[in-house]
Amino acid sequence: MRTLAHVDEGGGPLSDGQRITGLAAVLSGAEDEAALRSGIRSLLLPGQEYLHHYNEGAKRRIEIAYALAEFDFHGAVLVTRVTGNNHQEPARARLLGWLLPRLQHTERVDHVLIESRHGGDKHDRRTVRLLQRSHQITSQLTIHHLRKRADERLWVADFVMGAYVSAHLHGEGEPWEVLTNAHVIDVVREGAQKTRNPGSHCPAGGPGLTRAPAEPGPLPAASADRLACRGQDATQNSAWHVTRSEDLGPPAPGSG
Repeated sequence: MRTLAHVDEGGGPLSDGQRITGLAAVLSGAEDEAALRSGIRSLLLPGQEYLHHYNEGAKRRIEIAYALAEFDFHGAVLVTRVTGNNHQEPARARLLGWLLPRLQHTERVDHVLIESRHGGDKHDRRTVRLLQRSHQITSQLTIHHLRKRADERLWVADFVMGAYVSAHLHGEGEPWEVLTNAHVIDVVREGAQKTRNPGSHCPAGGPGLTRAPAEPGPLPAASADRLACRGQDATQNSAWHVTRSEDLGPPAPGSG
């Protein structure tokens, strides 16, 4: 079974003049492609070519979040970093340098599709080459850039990232709460205080979202483990996201 990750960037300004930059990777199985893509496309309004969190009103964002909560994808990994307004490209390279090895070696992703930034894609390709040369990822992980219109699953990555930013910077929390009640979302904030979900007695973090040595259960292994640690039935929708601080480690040589 092939696992795919669709990746998009987002962020927003902070009150101190800096900004938060993040990457969201939404994981899904290749066998679910047709149903997932058609379901996402069904959310378009007349005249819309694609979904974009920023362009939707508050009520519509909630409606979309509830719809995405019903879709069958494996979960998401979201990583953020606080940076200056003039340092977004080095921040993206650092985040990508953490995310791609995580996707290949922990989540067992086979194919990564990143929303194209047109001329900016060359910077991502440079980061990929550096990661390969330093043996942090292998050539077995295929990585391509796609225009937003080319794959509806990129819209989900955009929406997950946008919902996170809106919840944490603008007080618009309902879409993010809906998504995290329905799907496993592992959030890593570099340099932030380590936190846990409300009521959780488990350490933040855990194994990959899609694979684990144990036999797979009704949920991805990591979510089942987290819920079991909290003494909850693994069939409940119970805020499966975990927010944690992590040192992303040294950047790939030359990536900033």
